[in-house]
Amino acid sequence: MTKVYFLFLLSLLSVGCSTTLPSQATQYFDRCEDKQAIDVLTSIEVKEKDILLFDLALLSLGVYSQNEDITIRHGTRALSNMWTLGDEKRGKASMVSSEAARDYKGEPFEKMMAGIYLGAAFFNRADYENARASFQKAVLATETKSEKVYDNSPLAYFLLAKTLNLLGQNDNAKIALEKAKKYAIALEKINVDDLPTMQTIVVVETGQAPLKYRTGPGKSLIDYKRRYSPYLGANLYVDQTLTSGTKVIEDLYVHAKENERAKKETLQATKGVVRDAATATAIIAASEADHSKNARNVAIVAGLIALANQSQADVRQWEYLPARLHITWSALELSTGRHDFALQFLTNSQIIDPVVTQSWSDDRVVNQPKIYIKRAKSCYNHS
Repeated sequence: MTKVYFLFLLSLLSVGCSTTLPSQATQYFDRCEDKQAIDVLTSIEVKEKDILLFDLALLSLGVYSQNEDITIRHGTRALSNMWTLGDEKRGKASMVSSEAARDYKGEPFEKMMAGIYLGAAFFNRADYENARASFQKAVLATETKSEKVYDNSPLAYFLLAKTLNLLGQNDNAKIALEKAKKYAIALEKINVDDLPTMQTIVVVETGQAPLKYRTGPGKSLIDYKRRYSPYLGANLYVDQTLTSGTKVIEDLYVHAKENERAKKETLQATKGVVRDAATATAIIAASEADHSKNARNVAIVAGLIALANQSQADVRQWEYLPARLHITWSALELSTGRHDFALQFLTNSQIIDPVVTQSWSDDRVVNQPKIYIKRAKSCYNHS
C-alpha cells in the first residue's frame, strides 16, 4: 500500500500544468484563418490566471485581421494586466509549488510587443495620446531587464518619436529618435525633420516567437530556442509604385535571452535540486517501506519535500509572436481615398518569392499617417 501511495505522490511531480492555447485556434492561426481563431478563443471560459495568455493571442489576431476593436479591447486589458500584480495567494503558492500556478504576466519582451501593437492601433485611429502612452509602456518594458542592457527597443522608440512629432512635442521626439538610432542600423540615416514626411510605416514580421522550454535541475529554469524563417524582409509597393525595402529592427530571441531573472532563477534552481534529491530519496525509501518502519517514515518526509518543491518552470508564452521585426516607410503623399499596398517578400537567396506577396487596400485621409503590421506567411492574401 505504501508503494502505491508513493507512486501516486511522485506521479504528481512529473505533471506540468502550464496552460497552452487550444490546438484548434492555433491550427486556424497557422492557416491564416484569423477570424475563426478569434471565435474559438472567445468561446472558451478562461481561468483567471490564464486570462493574459488568451488576451495576447487575441491581440495578435486582431492585428493580423485588421480588427481594431479586437486589438484595442484585448490589448488594453492585456497591457493593464501585465503592469499590475497578480493574485497574492496564487503568487505565494507558486513559490512553494509549480511556477505555472501563478498569474501569467508575460516576459519583458512580450510587454514591449503588447505596447507596440496597442499603440499602432491607437495611432491608426489618430488617437495619438493613447498611442504615446502605449509606446512609452513598450519602452519601459525594455528597461526592466538586465542592468547591462538599457533602452534597446529601437522600434518602440521610433514609433514613439513619430507620435510625439504628431503631438507637436518635437524636442521629446528628437530624444526618442536618437535613442532609436543608437540601437538600430536601419534608422541611422534619418533625423527628426524626416518624421513628418513618413506617411506609411510598415512593420514586417518573420518567423515564430522564440520557443520557451524547461531546463536545469528539476526542469526549474527556462531557456529559448530560435525559430527564424527563410524570409529576409520585403519590398513595399504603394499604389503599384516600389517605394522601399525593409531592414531588421528587432530580434525577439535576443530580447528573450537578455531577460534577467537571476534572483528568481536562483530560487527556482534551488527548488529544482532539492526536488530531485528528495524524489530520489523517496523512491529508494519507498522500495524498502514494506520491510522497515524507518524507511516508510523517510519515504513520507522525502515525498512531501519533493512535492513542496515541485518547481517546474512556467513555459506559458505569447505563442503568436514573430521571431524578428523588419521596418520600412514611405514618404509618398496620399490623397483622401482608397489606396493599394503590397509586400513582396525576399527569401534567404535574396530574391523575390513569387508565392508570398501580401497585398491590401485601405481608406486613407490626407496627411494622416498609418502603421501597418504584416506577417510573412504564405497563406495570407497573395497574388
